[in-house]
Amino acid sequence: MTVLFFEKTIAIYAIVFAIVGDACANIIGLKYGSIRFKQKSLEGFLAFFISAIVSGYLLKLCAISINSILIIIGSLAAALIELLSSRIDDNLTVPVGGAFFMMLVNKISSFT
Repeated sequence: MTVLFFEKTIAIYAIVFAIVGDACANIIGLKYGSIRFKQKSLEGFLAFFISAIVSGYLLKLCAISINSILIIIGSLAAALIELLSSRIDDNLTVPVGGAFFMMLVNKISSFT
C-alpha cells in the first residue's frame, strides 16, 4: 500500500523505518522494556525512533536524499503509530502512517 499511494522516495524511507524500527523495538523492548504501555514499552519506542532516524540518515548518505525534517517526522510518526497500534497489524499501519506524515509535512513546507 505504501508503494502504491506515496511518492517513491517517501515510500522507501517509510518502509525502511518500519523494518529497522520494528526489529529494534522488538529486541530492545523484550530485553530491556520495563516501562510498559499496553503490550509495548517506552524502551522499545525509543529504540524504534532512534534506529529509524539512524537508518534514515544512512539511507540519505546512499544518495536517496530527502529533507532531514522529513526523516525526523517520519521516524517519530512511525514510532508513535507502532506504540499505539494494537488491533491492526502494525506492518501495514506503520509504513503507511509514516509515509502519510512525511508527505503531509512535505506538501505543507512546499507552500511556504
